[in-house]
Amino acid sequence: MEINGLDLIEAVDFLKVCQKSANIKPYRKPILKDHNGNLEKSWFVEFYYWSDSDQKLKRKRLTTVPGIQSPNYAKSKKERYSEFKVIIDAIDYLLRHGWTPENRIPENNITKVADPEYYLAAEAIKRAADLKKNEVKAKTEKDYQRTASKFIEFLHLKGLHEKPIDKVKRAHVLDWLRSVISDGAKPKTRNNYHSYLSGLFEKLIEEEITNVNPCHGIKQLKTTVEKHQAYTMEELKIISEFLAKHDPTLKTYIQFIGFTFLRPSEILSIKARQVNLKQRTILLKANKAKRGKTEIVFVIDRLLPALNEILEKAQPNDFLFSKNNGPGPQEMKHTDLFSRRWNKYRDIINDQYKLSLGPNHTLYAMRHTFIQDIYRTLRKTCTVQEAEFKIQPITRHKTIDALRKYIRDFNFELAADWSDNYSLDF
Repeated sequence: MEINGLDLIEAVDFLKVCQKSANIKPYRKPILKDHNGNLEKSWFVEFYYWSDSDQKLKRKRLTTVPGIQSPNYAKSKKERYSEFKVIIDAIDYLLRHGWTPENRIPENNITKVADPEYYLAAEAIKRAADLKKNEVKAKTEKDYQRTASKFIEFLHLKGLHEKPIDKVKRAHVLDWLRSVISDGAKPKTRNNYHSYLSGLFEKLIEEEITNVNPCHGIKQLKTTVEKHQAYTMEELKIISEFLAKHDPTLKTYIQFIGFTFLRPSEILSIKARQVNLKQRTILLKANKAKRGKTEIVFVIDRLLPALNEILEKAQPNDFLFSKNNGPGPQEMKHTDLFSRRWNKYRDIINDQYKLSLGPNHTLYAMRHTFIQDIYRTLRKTCTVQEAEFKIQPITRHKTIDALRKYIRDFNFELAADWSDNYSLDF
């Protein structure tokens, strides 16, 4: 293809300077014919341009252009896809601005534009997950890494791992999400994978590695939300006495949940040196707090005895709760250990005391139980608005709307008896 002294990249640069877009002609976008990735065959770019002489669209096939060595000499798929992408992007830009192979493009002194960084599908997804590492908390970063790992496995299975990332389409993502469900995952898990994969593609768009997020337009599946079940006062009394005898550490952990309203992961991050008994405060670091900022949590009277007992055994750099079943230097990174212990005790308590504690009677449900107790106590003497105003700094909800939603979701506010509002007789 002759372009009158300018190679293809220079022609693109020239058009970017001149912006000759007034006489755009019909054309079809250039596409790569790669023979399904077969390196033994000669790949080429195919496009259609408008011929002024013939007054119709004419097909053009190129294996190379002036100024660029034929990508068919590349020995790896990554190299070949990368070099052909430069050609495709350049031809597409030219066609969009009215150029055809029959046009004459004048000489001009142009500085070449640097090629963008190029990734194949599998390494692009891995790259996105690695970039997320410095943007999110450790737990979320693991979710991104797990999603990337599983999607890369799928790409290998479908032979897409060495294809350009732009070759990954919505149909492929849907196929993967269906396989997640087929493997036994619940709709909520499938929806989480969808959300994390979408986040990875958004990162690739931000880094200009791709232009399209194939996750867009895929609907979330409907899920059944199983809420944590609050405990009754009778159940709490039995649990308290049982744990005091059989697992005092777990009882102390629950006291932290119910008397500070910290989340389990926040509690496990606290070291002894973050506690100031004189000021009755706990310093919660920003990188561990769910709200993403440093917080000061007040230590109420009900928690002081248990906290004092822990601090008597702890060194300044010890975690209040560690793998040693008490204070110690080893961080307990997951709350599963306490959850498994509680699940075991829950079954024993049911047998011994003839209770009906179910799977939704979780440790986290303790938090809801204690908040519900405070709210309903406040409502005996306060209006709804007054109770909300008083409880928000205690529960540490960001906004009053978030608190109200929480109250609605867990039915803290029960309607008063409405018997007198009926006019019918039945």
